[in-house]
Amino acid sequence: MEGFDKQLRKILEGYANFLREKQLAIPKHQPYLVHWVKSFLLFARDDGGYTFEQTLDLFLEVDPKSRTNGTRY
Repeated sequence: MEGFDKQLRKILEGYANFLREKQLAIPKHQPYLVHWVKSFLLFARDDGGYTFEQTLDLFLEVDPKSRTNGTRY
């Protein structure tokens, strides 16, 4: 699990840098976007075996409060 945590942190840091460098979101919204990507990736890890589209549909149907504990990386 520790390997996944390191990989996840690296992915999220890269995504945050991408948003910042390309100015795709204003700075105050960037942590929110990173949080949603983290939530989706954790959901996808726990509910594997589906296509990306199926996983996304399932993710969007789940109650937001049950996705993660709300922590940010």
